[in-house]
Amino acid sequence: MVGRVSLATLVALLSLCLAVQGDKFDEKYGRHNITQGMRRLYPNYPVDVLLFHDTPKVDGSWFPYPKVKSHDVCYTSAGTGNRKFSITAFNVTDQIPGGDGGLAYVTGGGVNSGKLCLHLKTQRSKGYNFIIDIWGYFI
Repeated sequence: MVGRVSLATLVALLSLCLAVQGDKFDEKYGRHNITQGMRRLYPNYPVDVLLFHDTPKVDGSWFPYPKVKSHDVCYTSAGTGNRKFSITAFNVTDQIPGGDGGLAYVTGGGVNSGKLCLHLKTQRSKGYNFIIDIWGYFI
């Protein structure tokens, strides 16, 4: 029995270490798909609304040499008039299959804030094609 307890403890500690290391991996190398937060739904109607829907796309380039292109995008309440909002969930989805698409990094804001800033980056000589959905509610 002692062997099983120590093995279970070892597995738990190893999974915890890998989970913590995964965050550092994302900060350095980015992700193809990011999903954070949760949309609030009541039985008959949604509480959260789609605040922003964007499809940024950049084509790859080979000439004169293979390049890595990157762009920063921020979604704030600037386009909504005087209405402020709070983000409850967002999805960043890479549309290029097989791991050949771009990488996304969260650089500012996020869930429970009024803005979301992303850094989108291509792989060398490749492009990216993302779908970005941001859900929340107006305050």
